[in-house]
Amino acid sequence: MSSMKSLINLSKWKVDEIRIHLREAESKVDEVIEKIAKLDQQILHEQQFLSEQETPFIGAYSSFTRATQTYKTQLKAKLNELEKEVTARRDELREAFQELKKYEKVDEDIELEENYKEVQRAQEDADEKSLWKSRNWG
Repeated sequence: MSSMKSLINLSKWKVDEIRIHLREAESKVDEVIEKIAKLDQQILHEQQFLSEQETPFIGAYSSFTRATQTYKTQLKAKLNELEKEVTARRDELREAFQELKKYEKVDEDIELEENYKEVQRAQEDADEKSLWKSRNWG
């Protein structure tokens, strides 16, 4: 295996690894978004429950509201952090993919050059045989 093929294989492995980490980060983002949505639904449910009660549970509800808002703030901070990670992983993937394509292009150019030289040698051999035949029979 040529050194260029080794570089290509290494680059493919690197791209695959980055894709795995990107998928993991995107999955974590989805989980946090889902938690925020569930929390919002829980808040709406509690508000609806509170509005249906004859005796208001203001003290309990205000504690619930503070706790949920604190948790939601923490989730949004985590979401922001994870979105930055996803962006960084996408940039990393783009760079790794460009590197892979560069190596593949160089390998393709080398192969084309080798094929051209092979065709050129075959043509030179054919020309030499034709010249030899023309000298001997001419």
